[in-house]
Parts: sequence; C-alpha cells; structure tokens
Amino acid sequence: MPLHRNWVQAENDILVDILTELTLEGKWKGDTGFKSGYLKVIEQKLLEKLPAAELTVTNIDSRIKN
Repeated sequence: MPLHRNWVQAENDILVDILTELTLEGKWKGDTGFKSGYLKVIEQKLLEKLPAAELTVTNIDSRIKN
C-alpha cells in the first residue's frame, strides 16, 4: 500500500461517526485526547463497515492528525 492515501467522503463520514460513537460510550474520552489503543478499535470498526477500504492504523492516525 502506498504511503499516501486519498480518503473518499464516505470514509471520512464513517470515521467521524466512529469517533463520535467512541466519545459517547464514555470509555474513550475525546475531550483531552483518546486513550491508547483507540486506533486499533477504530481500525476494527472501519473494517466492519468498509471491508474493501483496507485502512490501517497508520492511515487512520494520519487522517486524524490532518
């Protein structure tokens, strides 16, 4: 997989939905930064919703920082 990956709008929308969902669960607080391990949880949820996207923890971390 190339180092640079372009995200489509559907992937962005699902990522935002997952981050919101994690925040509302209370286990993963988003106000001061998420706890360690949250990227792996996001990766698993994205895999369930978008199995063909092949997004990795590195892709997700990079997108969140952007």
